[in-house]
Amino acid sequence: MRQVCVFSAIVMSMGVALLGGFDASAQGASVSSFTYQGQLQQLGAPFDGMADLTFRLFDAADTGNQIGDSMVLSDVEISDGLFTVELGFGAGAFDGTGRWLEIEVGDTLLTPRQSILAAPYALFALDGNEGPQGPPGTDGAPGTDGTDG
Repeated sequence: MRQVCVFSAIVMSMGVALLGGFDASAQGASVSSFTYQGQLQQLGAPFDGMADLTFRLFDAADTGNQIGDSMVLSDVEISDGLFTVELGFGAGAFDGTGRWLEIEVGDTLLTPRQSILAAPYALFALDGNEGPQGPPGTDGAPGTDGTDG
């Protein structure tokens, strides 16, 4: 039996450049999913191996309300501390207000929650939310006269 609870000092980090972004390709990503790349350390060193990860989305950095269901991913491969997962919390999860990601490794809750930055908010724009009206374009050249009736 694998021991995942051996993490006594774990640091999870998510950088804007590492966040990836929306993937609507034919690879199966849904409109409400995004790629999350993280770095997992154990006792200050990059972790290597498999781990069970649980992700929860909240509307506040502390306490607050959970948005959508928990995502439990078993046996995530972590190499030199780095991993990549696809997360999806439902089409309405990103509405333009602040969101924070809570991560649990085995039975160890990582703190603080990670602030969700710009890339997943592109999902909000793709959910049928029209932007403001743009300026009118220039008039085109007049067409040819039609035949007399």
